[in-house]
Amino acid sequence: MGQENGISDAQLATPQPSGSSLKRLRTPSSETIERPPPKKKAKRSAVFKTPESKPFYVKVPQLKRPSTQYRLISTQPRRSIPDIQSFLTSSTPLEIIPPALDLKVPRKFLSRAYGGNEHQFLQYFSEDMNPSGPFKRRLLTKQPFWDYLGEYNSVICGKMTPLQFSNQSTKVKRAWATSLVRRNAADLCSAMRARIALRKEGSIPLTPSDSDAEDDLVYEELEAFRKGRGNIVTEDDIISAFSRGDETMDIIRMTCVKYDHVFATDIEAKLPNFDMLLAASSQKKAASLMGHRHQRQPSPSTANSGWSPDIESEDDELEQEEEQDQQQEHDKQQESKQENEEESASGTADSTYTPPPPDSSPRRPPRVASQEVLRRIGEGLIRDYGVETSDSDYVQDTD
Repeated sequence: MGQENGISDAQLATPQPSGSSLKRLRTPSSETIERPPPKKKAKRSAVFKTPESKPFYVKVPQLKRPSTQYRLISTQPRRSIPDIQSFLTSSTPLEIIPPALDLKVPRKFLSRAYGGNEHQFLQYFSEDMNPSGPFKRRLLTKQPFWDYLGEYNSVICGKMTPLQFSNQSTKVKRAWATSLVRRNAADLCSAMRARIALRKEGSIPLTPSDSDAEDDLVYEELEAFRKGRGNIVTEDDIISAFSRGDETMDIIRMTCVKYDHVFATDIEAKLPNFDMLLAASSQKKAASLMGHRHQRQPSPSTANSGWSPDIESEDDELEQEEEQDQQQEHDKQQESKQENEEESASGTADSTYTPPPPDSSPRRPPRVASQEVLRRIGEGLIRDYGVETSDSDYVQDTD
């Protein structure tokens, strides 16, 4: 076709990169170029990201493959504790014989097969809070899987010094500070926060002879913090406390001491029945929901009048107790009448029937509507029918 308006055929046919996408040059409006029919767009695509300062994305179609994304976590070296190897010298690697099974199972399977919470806490290394720990590049799939690696023994082998904490990146320091600020933190972290708060206001440290009194102050601050009434502590306060050495963190060494082949084999045997376990769990959940549907629901007239299922359940219990008392009274009368008839038939009793003596046992007093219930009934009548009532209209006589 030749070159017109400064654009050649090669340039028209060659995709040109623009930023992070592929783009074709626009065709001049004066020309008409036959284009091939558009191809069907791939349903899914994976994105590969290179560690360049300005990444370049290449879309690769996935043909009947699982949706998988490879993510490069970081290309910069992580900061490590200088003498980290000194804590591992006394730990020897465990040789597993026979070799460990290659088991990767969903977390939901472990919960259905062996019980426990599906989101139960497990020991694992977090990159933000353990920058020197061993890490594996992650393969992100649609469903998380767990790999059984063995039984581990956790031992406190040292404490982090202020210099070691100061050498960590800002991200690591901020991660630890955030975990201590949260109200739902573990007891150990909450106790650290309580001591930092007391030092900030000057309540501690006390003399060595007053260690018990200091523990009491920490406990009181800890309880106040859990109830939302503790002293204010910021993330910067926590970072400063670790940098000065007021608080230290334990260094925990995890050593593999055993590999349970029986447990691994049992997992391998139960994994094919995972669908049956899910079905049984769904049936149990459905049965539980059906049981809750039989509970009473508030009517539209009482939905906005302060109706509470607790109040109605209390009324139902009182009604059931009254019915039981009436039934017991009726049974006693029937038994007494039957005994008198038997005595009359045998000649041991008088020819005239004498009614049984009145029951002298204490009886439950009649129900008296509480002022709260009466108020709600009155509000419902006023709202629905425009009837004005007073609490005295509903007071029952107990004499």
